[in-house]
Amino acid sequence: ITGRATYNNLDRIKEELAYAEEIFKKLGATVINTEYRSIEESSFYIEKFL
Repeated sequence: ITGRATYNNLDRIKEELAYAEEIFKKLGATVINTEYRSIEESSFYIEKFL
């Protein structure tokens, strides 16, 4: 990732998401989508992977 963070630029956002996914993959991290989930639902999935 290069340059200054600009959160109103769609290309920059896509670049940052791709970079994050690359790092997560290298680390073997489990990614849990919490969009549209309550805290309780999210914690259920987190506990499932511990």
